[in-house]
Amino acid sequence: MAASPAATTSAPVERRHAPSHVPSGAALLALVASEEARGITGLDVLRRSVDRAPPAHA
Repeated sequence: MAASPAATTSAPVERRHAPSHVPSGAALLALVASEEARGITGLDVLRRSVDRAPPAHA
């Protein structure tokens, strides 16, 4: 028996949740406020986190 098209399509999702590692709400607001206070934006954040990384073992 073939399934009807309505049975194979999923119901529309009313609200999609971000993964747990993506800040949202109050955490996102705190990050934005912190970055503005320190003058850090964009790739500066990534570059600084790499600069602070422990040395890689060869």
